Amino acid sequence: MQRFTPERLNSTMDVLRETVLLPHEFAERVSRNREPEIFEDDFSRFQGSLESYAFSLGKRELEDCLVALIQDDRPEMKSVILQILKLRMSPRLIGLIRALTQYFYELPEMRKASRLAANSRDCSDELLHELFDQEKDIIEAAVNLIHQNEEMVSQMISRYSIIAGSPFSKAVIRRFFQDGNEESFLLNEEHFLTMIDADSEQDLLPVIINYLTQPWVQAPSRTINLILLQRFGLPEDEKSWVWADIGTDLIAKYRQWVFLDMMEDFFGLDNRKYLIYSRYYQELKHIGLYHDDQIMVLDFGQFGILNLKEMAEYSWLMEKSTLKMELEPLQEGEKLRLIHRKTDIEARDVIIEEKSSDILVLNLTGVGKLYVAELMGELLRRGEEIWPVKFKHAISRFREKIY
Repeated sequence: MQRFTPERLNSTMDVLRETVLLPHEFAERVSRNREPEIFEDDFSRFQGSLESYAFSLGKRELEDCLVALIQDDRPEMKSVILQILKLRMSPRLIGLIRALTQYFYELPEMRKASRLAANSRDCSDELLHELFDQEKDIIEAAVNLIHQNEEMVSQMISRYSIIAGSPFSKAVIRRFFQDGNEESFLLNEEHFLTMIDADSEQDLLPVIINYLTQPWVQAPSRTINLILLQRFGLPEDEKSWVWADIGTDLIAKYRQWVFLDMMEDFFGLDNRKYLIYSRYYQELKHIGLYHDDQIMVLDFGQFGILNLKEMAEYSWLMEKSTLKMELEPLQEGEKLRLIHRKTDIEARDVIIEEKSSDILVLNLTGVGKLYVAELMGELLRRGEEIWPVKFKHAISRFREKIY
């Protein structure tokens, strides 16, 4: 007597799969061979009765009819095949048509085959009845089904057993995000991340624009922003052409989100540096990371702020030309030079004693953080030509300022 073994079962299943493909396997195989073919059977076997001919066809020949419906360009052939399918409709054919329509939903013949399947007495499939058995925009209709399922893509896919990764599934999800709102992205983040990773830039462009256009009453997803950054970079990185077709206001918005996320990762959400510097994220031009992300430079245009990860309470504010000199060797992997020279002028000294230097120490301990915030605000208000830093009447204004 033969013993049952998992290996024997797996071997048997492999043979069966070659003989009888599941509907989604059949559709996927057909989709991989899109070259037009001429159906070998010229239907010469029937002269008068199409019905007799239809019932003479075996399982494999009926499957060949479905392939020919997709690949054969002859209208008369397609017409005869649809008549055969109507006569021979069965649960097996319904399943195959259901799967094929998700791969070839744009073909009129597949829509006709779907309607034949939906009208069959053997059909109880919701997807065929609610979508494919209609003369309408089936993508929009499917998106409406997502809205009816608590705005959850996964619930709709599960309820209607939609084939994940099929062209129909991708088109529905793309349209959903293209027309969606904040909630659409937050509730279906995993689907959006998959889409960012898999879809072409051309297909993603309108979706990215919609994502950035949202008012975002809630905070946008840090994970989504990170994956967008990994694939497309920032506009100045010239990693992708997609930014060329996105408005400057939306690019600025996205850049600010990325900068906030980078500061949070580097400083920590509750760190006093983050609490102060993040106030000015709209003024940031760029953020640079150096030495294995142990050094962060916040570039505000006319000046920059250099931060060491190991020093939670001190930073260095540097005039732009001085900062450039410091960064040049740093970009080559060398150590910092200028901040290690004698530099002891702090924000307090600038405000109260009107001292100045091209390198200032930002001491964020105790009341020092208030002086830093005042100095930052003043420098950003001045814009061009801010050195040497001088504060007229700064003491009285500082005393009146409420923090």
